[in-house]
Amino acid sequence: MHSTKRIERKLSGLHGKSDVHLIGNATSGITMALNAAGIKNKKVAIPNNVCVNVPMAVIFSGNEPLYLDILEDDLGLNPKHLIEHINEISAVITVHAYGAICQIKAIKNICKSNNVFLIEDCCLAQGASVNSTPVGSFGDISLFSFGAGKIIDHGHGGAVLSDDFHLIKKIRELSDMLPNYDLLNREMLREFFAYHTQLYNKYYGNDINQFFPRYREWVIKVRKSFFHKYDNNYTDSIEKSLSDLNNNIENRQIKVKNFHKLFSQLDTSKVKIFFHPKGSVYWRFSLFVKKNRNKLLHHLLKKSFKVSSWQPSVNLFFEDRSAIMPKTPVSDLVGDTIINLWVNEEVGEKYANEISYEINNYICDN
Repeated sequence: MHSTKRIERKLSGLHGKSDVHLIGNATSGITMALNAAGIKNKKVAIPNNVCVNVPMAVIFSGNEPLYLDILEDDLGLNPKHLIEHINEISAVITVHAYGAICQIKAIKNICKSNNVFLIEDCCLAQGASVNSTPVGSFGDISLFSFGAGKIIDHGHGGAVLSDDFHLIKKIRELSDMLPNYDLLNREMLREFFAYHTQLYNKYYGNDINQFFPRYREWVIKVRKSFFHKYDNNYTDSIEKSLSDLNNNIENRQIKVKNFHKLFSQLDTSKVKIFFHPKGSVYWRFSLFVKKNRNKLLHHLLKKSFKVSSWQPSVNLFFEDRSAIMPKTPVSDLVGDTIINLWVNEEVGEKYANEISYEINNYICDN
């Protein structure tokens, strides 16, 4: 059996979906899923605390994102807010953010009852489960990514999964029409995300919002760079990583337990640990710093620690918040206070000891 087919069969078994197709990246996967479902010129609900690639994919599909608030408990889409807007939308993209399981059962029931197309974004949660039911088995379409920084990290590739054979057939046809992956695509995306990072680091907060018209122009400019075929040269390494997924998840969990121990004496009036719901996986270990988060972040970055403050409320980059009056206070709060520490294979015990020492001291002194 060809190794690509073996990966598709493995993904089918891991995530409880009958049909699987490998794609160049999850961004194009979302776009093709919406196109294949016949959704055009509609509103698509997404959590406001999410990777910029999600609203980009919605825009690429000819639709418009509707940014909804999240829950503090799991940082996923708030089902209550989804119900409030259910008559405005034709699709929902729900995200297991930071590897934490969202209220996927409730969201699925709401969508099913209202004939709303559900895309389950599992890009940061591969290996998670809800009462032993794997993530990826709930959506009309489910998406996984093997891109940079994901649970399985190879800098390329992803997969769409569904029990709807005809839907996957349409996505496969759309995917087959795409060009091959090349260095030009990679370079254009590198330039775009460098711009994104520069904007974030220099203007973090509401000041970013003044750049949203230019940012949307950039998004349209780089659209073609996201749309390319899956590169079979990545197949053997991805297959190996899928076979090692349980060890990957277990090693992340060991590092998380160590962080809990190292941060056991934190002043909870100043900083809060984010505890993932049962069955989740850890993309990162996250803290909420209630005061001077940016100052702490810059302090750690100057010392060259691997640390991030993703995600800010994503509509800062895409729409005029002064005109729409933001209604996503939890998303905004998370974006203003979160710090993410690495738990993947890039770091070890030395990293954990050193960064926890810096954070503990900083919190005590401020």
